[in-house]
Amino acid sequence: MGQPLLINARGLRDDEYSTRKEPGTFRIVGVGDSSLFGWGVRLEDSGLKVLERRLNERFRPQKFEVIDFAVPGYNTAMEAETFVRKCLDYAPDLVLLNFNTNDYDVPEFMRRQTDLSTLRRSYLFDLAYSVYAGIMGVDQQLAVFDDNYRAPKGYPAARLDEDPAMPDEYRYMVGAKGVVRALEKLTAAARERGIPLVAFDVKPYPGLDPKYVRDELRDGQRELLERESQRLGFHFLNTYAYFMDYLKQHPDVNSRTVFAVSAADGHPNALAHSINAQALFEYLVAHQLLPLDKRSNQDH
Repeated sequence: MGQPLLINARGLRDDEYSTRKEPGTFRIVGVGDSSLFGWGVRLEDSGLKVLERRLNERFRPQKFEVIDFAVPGYNTAMEAETFVRKCLDYAPDLVLLNFNTNDYDVPEFMRRQTDLSTLRRSYLFDLAYSVYAGIMGVDQQLAVFDDNYRAPKGYPAARLDEDPAMPDEYRYMVGAKGVVRALEKLTAAARERGIPLVAFDVKPYPGLDPKYVRDELRDGQRELLERESQRLGFHFLNTYAYFMDYLKQHPDVNSRTVFAVSAADGHPNALAHSINAQALFEYLVAHQLLPLDKRSNQDH
């Protein structure tokens, strides 16, 4: 999308970080898909880099490192596996999990195709679309922040593990059961090492918008995350209110495009990344998840 894309020596879209953590450094790792990766924005404008700068500017001399392990197309199961296999090598003090609507599914290229010879379907388009399909909608007013993800015809997203078109080797990672299984794995690995987990998402909910209309897929996912956060003991942050606050403060903006990288691509733009970073910043401080002394908390 016209933005520079550099991958570091460890395969991450981020600056170079040693697995060895310097004494006195508080290290945060983030797992997610193309939204957290920063699809369509400069690295320095992606949410985790904005968060890293704000933490270091606000709470000197404490040093913070925020490392982005996100990969476009990943679902929650892949992200949990990334945390166990890669993030733990970096001795993190906190893990951030970015959840998206399409995390119930696998990327399209992992699905079993029925007729590779037909010209009625473009598999190149399917691959490209699967990378960004399902970016979170805030509500119908923010439809451009949402690529209208829906499960394959005949199978609700929450029950994709029952879809016969889903290859058996991937069945464990899809649907609501797949997400719960992944959350259990991630929280168990984090809890064993005393690492707090914050899952965050942009999901509409009743009370903020009089035009709110229930959506079974997205409301079901929000309710699942709320329920599992209570059961498994991780933090859940819904940044939806921050986006609504922005719209209230800027009533003249076009809500269908203000948060997206382009009119044709609903991935979060630099503004949306900044809003999510601020929401995370305030949540981490308010819930005392950072190594701040009492004076720092009072100043904030």
